[in-house]
Amino acid sequence: MNEPHTQSGFTLIEVMIALVIAAIALTALSKGLGQFVLQQTALQERVHASWVAQNRLYEVQLQQATGTSLEKRSHEKLLGQTWTTEFTTRDTVFPQIRQIEVDAWPAPANPSNDRPTIRLYSVLGKASQ
Repeated sequence: MNEPHTQSGFTLIEVMIALVIAAIALTALSKGLGQFVLQQTALQERVHASWVAQNRLYEVQLQQATGTSLEKRSHEKLLGQTWTTEFTTRDTVFPQIRQIEVDAWPAPANPSNDRPTIRLYSVLGKASQ
């Protein structure tokens, strides 16, 4: 006798819906990974800028201890990238203490127009006279 023949599998509409769902999920995943990469790059730049600024801060502290002169703006090289650093000092309400501010930018940068990647603050005791 003839037995009814049943087909198994997915219909065309089911396959298309599954492909649309997969495309939406992959698009969201791709966008998320792109944002992650951008954030990692920005974080890496801030970390490197903080290293450069800390090195510059140590140079200023050493300069005060040794009495040598130091340029307010300089260019440093770290991990294959050139950085511009600039420091300023200000008097505080305490006569023996000065505030120091160190800014760092990836070079080439225009410190008068660009916001620094990082800005560090510290205090220094004034040199004895």
